[in-house]
Amino acid sequence: MHCEGLLFFIKASTAQKGASKDVALKDNTNEMINKHVLQAKPDKLWTSFNQICCNIQAIFEHYGINSSDLNMQQLLQMVGKYKHEDKVQIQVMRDKSGDIAGNVENELTVRLESRMGVKFKTCRNESEIEPTKPLLVLCVAGTRIGSDATYSIQDIAREYYRNTALLIIHNKEEHSLPVKSSSDVLTDQKFEDLGGIFDFGYSKDMGIYGCKMNNRSFDDLTLFITRHAAEKG
Repeated sequence: MHCEGLLFFIKASTAQKGASKDVALKDNTNEMINKHVLQAKPDKLWTSFNQICCNIQAIFEHYGINSSDLNMQQLLQMVGKYKHEDKVQIQVMRDKSGDIAGNVENELTVRLESRMGVKFKTCRNESEIEPTKPLLVLCVAGTRIGSDATYSIQDIAREYYRNTALLIIHNKEEHSLPVKSSSDVLTDQKFEDLGGIFDFGYSKDMGIYGCKMNNRSFDDLTLFITRHAAEKG
């Protein structure tokens, strides 16, 4: 369900107020869609109109509901219930405080919140890590990926490794991304003990852009989180 689905709910709430108002509402909504969605930059969509649509879709999937069977009042009640449920909490930790790590963390959390309905907690050091909850460690890769990856997890206790996913961020255009996955390169036992190693391509202009590597990593990271959600339940 995308823009059309949200338009359905907005129109449904005023369906009893007359056709002329409904037409005006449709025109105003289409104007909003054009202004805030169609003209928005791709990296802004997740934090604007598209995020709303994804959240509503997540609620429907969570409760197994058909949108045609729900009116606006029921939708609002469902949103309230969904917001207060005990969701899976994902911890995030990054090895550097620079713009790249910060931007990647922000984009990842927004997209995964929209995609999976999870919530996030930023850990500044090991003392803030909860060992039973999944942990995403962001590593901005430089010229020596082995050293960078080791530095990223050096302060994390070994008993936390199973619940830890190491996200290797490649600050490169798609044509310059490495051919081999980081999991094939990082073969020391400490990396083998991690819950997963996932590669993401990133650029300043496009953020985490669409490509084969990123699509696969998002799918694999979703499975990593889903496994922990199943264990939680």
